[in-house]
Amino acid sequence: MRSEQPRRARGTRPLRRGLLAMLAALALSGCRMAPSIVLFGAAFPDWLFCMAGGVIATVVVHLVLSAKKRVALLEPLPLSYPGLTAIFAVLIWLLVFHH
Repeated sequence: MRSEQPRRARGTRPLRRGLLAMLAALALSGCRMAPSIVLFGAAFPDWLFCMAGGVIATVVVHLVLSAKKRVALLEPLPLSYPGLTAIFAVLIWLLVFHH
């Protein structure tokens, strides 16, 4: 009788190579200058300005919808306001800080 050895699935080696290449690329992607803006002599990260802009844009949307009495369009508010903030922050990042 032949000894039963566990079978290896076909294509596991290319999968491992791809995974190793992806991990190496991820590890090497941090080897560049941090995206930051010098303001008043201190370097602030870009994402800080994007988040502040996202919060300001969300407040503006809230004020506009409150004036028109349409805040109910954003129900449930605990989910929609953080979502709007994230969307506006990403849009600011893409429009202003596209390195």
